[in-house]
Amino acid sequence: MTRTAAYSAVFERDPSGGFVITLPDFGWGVTQADTEEAAHEMARELILDLAQYHIRHGEPVPIPRRRAQTNTRLVFIPLVAAAKIELYRQLQKAGLRKADLGRLMGMAAPNVERLFRLRHPSRIESIEAAFRVLGKEIGLEVRNAA
Repeated sequence: MTRTAAYSAVFERDPSGGFVITLPDFGWGVTQADTEEAAHEMARELILDLAQYHIRHGEPVPIPRRRAQTNTRLVFIPLVAAAKIELYRQLQKAGLRKADLGRLMGMAAPNVERLFRLRHPSRIESIEAAFRVLGKEIGLEVRNAA
């Protein structure tokens, strides 16, 4: 299954200047910024914060959906964070807990927790190993930018 590492964000111009950004896939959370470049960065940070909140509370992380509105922008998250989110989804789909993953991998609980911290710079080999014990593999797809 291929999933994108980008979420749709709605960029509304604020009458007093700048942008107000919302994330329809999450249904909650808002941020703002003065420039479109800063708005992209703030949106990326908000996506990571909201996804991390879902993971911490054992809730499903929304799957990115493309929106065709004129004020919608794609906001890309780091690929390692996207891999960690998908690992979390696969763990939930398998009906397993982080502790179960740790046992399967022979990994201590703090190390397993870091696999699900979206801003922690986990090694891709560790993420691949976690997918393998779930009977999954990850790959890389390169395509033309939109």
